[in-house]
Amino acid sequence: MRFVISLFLCMVLNASCTDDYKIRHQLDTLYGNPIIIPSETMELVRGFNEKDRNRSKLRLVVYMDSTRCSSCAIKRLRDWELLREDLNEEVDLVFIFAPMKEEYEKVRDALCKEPTSSDVYVDKKHAFIRENPHIPSNHKMHVFLLNKKDSVILVGNPLNNYKIRRILYDVFEKDSQ
Repeated sequence: MRFVISLFLCMVLNASCTDDYKIRHQLDTLYGNPIIIPSETMELVRGFNEKDRNRSKLRLVVYMDSTRCSSCAIKRLRDWELLREDLNEEVDLVFIFAPMKEEYEKVRDALCKEPTSSDVYVDKKHAFIRENPHIPSNHKMHVFLLNKKDSVILVGNPLNNYKIRRILYDVFEKDSQ
């Protein structure tokens, strides 16, 4: 019996080490590659065309793939706007929704009704993930802060994680000095 328990514990510990390594590797890959926003191949439903925008230094990208609840994310757009206001609007918010084909019209129509000054794209052709194959499938890594060169400087959702929010505020504090 002790042998079975010991074997089970070893398997659990080994799995957690493997998961830690996998997450670390995914983060390293994100930090090591720029993010490409293929605005010309996605439908802009709110905001400004990328070419017409006077871009801020930093850009916060929120990617919602078809595995996530789009209507839930749409309801949280106002929370993102409030976060941007807290940051003195020194960040551009970019939302990219990549719904399933059968939900495309419903998501697009819902997004058109939402009052937001952020850039909101619907990615019908899934061009964003095709251009950025280094983005992991883990939805916790689908929110990232980009610098002027489109390099990732922070990964994580500040609305769901206080530590990420604190780091985000620290980035803006240092950037304003």
